[in-house]
Formats: sequence, C-alpha cells, structure tokens
Amino acid sequence: MIMESFKKTCRYHKIFLTNISNSYFRSQIKLLIRERQDNLTHEFKRSLEKVNTLSSAAQNKERRFWECVIQGNISDMETSSYAAKKAITETEFEITHLLREYQNNQHVARATAKYLLKVKGDKIGYSV
Repeated sequence: MIMESFKKTCRYHKIFLTNISNSYFRSQIKLLIRERQDNLTHEFKRSLEKVNTLSSAAQNKERRFWECVIQGNISDMETSSYAAKKAITETEFEITHLLREYQNNQHVARATAKYLLKVKGDKIGYSV
C-alpha cells in the first residue's frame, strides 16, 4: 500500500515537472541563487563598499551641519545642510538599488540597518 502511493506520488511529480517550462524553472533557480548568494561577487562587493562609504560620508556631513548649528555659524550652515541632504539622497538611491537587486542578502540588510540607525536616526526601521 505504501509502495503504491509512493509510485503514484513519483508519477505525479514526473508529470508536474515535465509540465513546467525548463527556461522558467532555470530562471527561478538563478534568481534564488542570486538573491541568497553566499559568495560575494566582485561587483556586489564594490556596490556594498560604495553604500558603506556613502553612508559614512552622509553621517560626517550631518555631523558638520550640527556643528555649524551649535557654533552658530550661519554662513556655513546652508552649504553644509545642502551637502548633507545631497549625500543622504545619493545614499538612499544606492541602498534602494541594492535592495532591489539583492532582496534577501544579509549584507545588504546590515548596511541598510546601519544607515537607518546612524544617518537617518530611525530606530523603528532599524529594529524591523
């Protein structure tokens, strides 16, 4: 009885697998491998390093802005504010791009969380 049900299950899986288009199946496998990639490619490392560099640059520019505020240096406040806003926008763009390319990657999630906590100050987004 168990052997008969096993044979029926095997036949069902054979029919099911033959009905699936091979190209679709391969593309889904490639997508999963790319999203959950263990070994980091050179291109991905470069993108991740760029995000980390942009994030720390944005953090430094924000720090410079707040130093101008504390010191009351109005002449430099506007330029540092513009530079910080520009750096934050560029960093967000790169992070969004990485999140679309590598949705389930732990390194991208870590870089995003670091950015949210240190630059944006979003503790709720960081904890999610």
